[in-house]
Amino acid sequence: MKRKSAPAVRIRRARAGDTSGIAALCGQLGYPASEAEMTAHLKQVLRQKNGACFVAETPGRDVIGWVHVSFRPLLEMDRRAEIDGIVVDENARSTGVGARLLEEAEK
Repeated sequence: MKRKSAPAVRIRRARAGDTSGIAALCGQLGYPASEAEMTAHLKQVLRQKNGACFVAETPGRDVIGWVHVSFRPLLEMDRRAEIDGIVVDENARSTGVGARLLEEAEK
């Protein structure tokens, strides 16, 4: 498959104002959520001390992707991180946005 050209994006921590974009992307994943539902969900996620949520944002400030990662301590190692969810807008898939989100989550 030929890779599309990568859009100019900035990866940053999610914030309360991202609910509309995140909700739309959840719908693309098959998990439709109203903006009110997403506001409640995102509020809980942003309060987590054992995880983070990052978004990919275009220069026009459109959210075109997100990743939610959580971590926990384990007996056999310091901690383990798990991707709880990741999605990239269907029009920006295969452009490297998902890889950039994963890189940020790994940090």
